Amino acid sequence: MAQVENNDSAEFIDDRDPKRAAWDAEVHLPTRATPEFISAALLHLIENKIEFGIFYEGGKVVIAYEFGNDPYVPSMWSDGSWRIGHEPFYGDDDD
Repeated sequence: MAQVENNDSAEFIDDRDPKRAAWDAEVHLPTRATPEFISAALLHLIENKIEFGIFYEGGKVVIAYEFGNDPYVPSMWSDGSWRIGHEPFYGDDDD
């Protein structure tokens, strides 16, 4: 058996599933997410022409997407609720 050695410390080795490794960011929806919420989130991504991948891991739905599209994906807000889009903070340009 041949041993392969990688001496390039600048090279990033990603051992995730190659289909999942293609994405920059992920959001792991809680197991309590309803089918209606998941459907609305996916429809919102599609309507805004956001490319995404969807995976199922350990009882959770995982939405993978390109970093920078955060305003279009579900997120948990400071009140503990899950909503589509990111929570507006004081000073956000989107306010």
